Amino acid sequence: PGGVAILSAGLFLFTFPLVVGRDSGWPWWAWLCLAASVPVLAGFVVFERNMSARGGSPLLELRLFRNRTFTVGLFVTLLFYGTNAGYFLGLALYLQIGLHFSPLQAGSTFVPDALGFLVASSFTARLIPRLGSRLLNLGLLLKAIGLGSAAVVLWRIGGTLHGPELYLPLFVQGFGAGWVSPPLIGTVLSRIKSDDAGAASGIFVTTQQLSGAVGVALLGLVFFSTLGSGAGQIGAEIAPALRAQLTANPAAAVDVSATTDRFGVCVAERARARDPGVLTAGCAAPALHPADPAVRATIADALTLANARDYARAFAVLLAVIVGLLLLDFFLVFALPRGTDRAAPAAQPVAADAQ
Repeated sequence: PGGVAILSAGLFLFTFPLVVGRDSGWPWWAWLCLAASVPVLAGFVVFERNMSARGGSPLLELRLFRNRTFTVGLFVTLLFYGTNAGYFLGLALYLQIGLHFSPLQAGSTFVPDALGFLVASSFTARLIPRLGSRLLNLGLLLKAIGLGSAAVVLWRIGGTLHGPELYLPLFVQGFGAGWVSPPLIGTVLSRIKSDDAGAASGIFVTTQQLSGAVGVALLGLVFFSTLGSGAGQIGAEIAPALRAQLTANPAAAVDVSATTDRFGVCVAERARARDPGVLTAGCAAPALHPADPAVRATIADALTLANARDYARAFAVLLAVIVGLLLLDFFLVFALPRGTDRAAPAAQPVAADAQ
């Protein structure tokens, strides 16, 4: 019970401020929690070591981390599932808040990813005996190629994307995930003795779940930081076209300078808002809500385009970071043995989200 309490406290102190810190404006207590998590987690290690020295049953068998395959495999797991969680978060935000896709449209965009995973994982069992851990290398490389291609598409046409443009890149990323996720646990546990299999499996699943939470928190910070920092530039890029449209309609009796100025303020405020559904003060300015319906629609269209471009650029940057982490994971896998002492399972129910 003592070990569970200390570990739970340490993980809570680490993950909670990462999840809610941005929405709360990064108050002092968030930084205090992060700082406090270090000695608490260190205390957990000391507690478990003393428990083992006294002949007790520790929650975490620290001697398992002397196994290089197991330790490296946990790092591979941490990066794989952490980046996967960040990717799904970014894609959902981009489609539903950036492009205002309906739930059906957003869900259909995910379908190629799931299809790729299904196709690849269906014959993973036949490839493991021949390729061993090199199958993980191939899968991670395919994921990086798929997500890198998606980033290029987003950077070029992300503000006006309809969905099908991402089908091929997402299929490739899902295909790559199908060659990593099913055999991963077998590879990580391949050098673990049978007596330690239960404890090692528990550590693997805990790492998997923790990586998802940390991945969403840290990669979410990358996404929202990019979203806020790039909004001003995107507003400045769209403002000239809006100015030209407003100037071309002199009958509308609109203060063009005031409208374009307020437009830039609104774009920046909306990108930094904690709740994208709340109308900020800048976006509520009368200059952006003229009486003429046609002019009002023109301004609304420009704001929609700016929002879509901002989310597309933020997601593209997020994908570039994820690709870099996947390539790091790719090289880490080379530290794992190519073969296994026992066959890795083709499909292991280690989590509700297979990827």
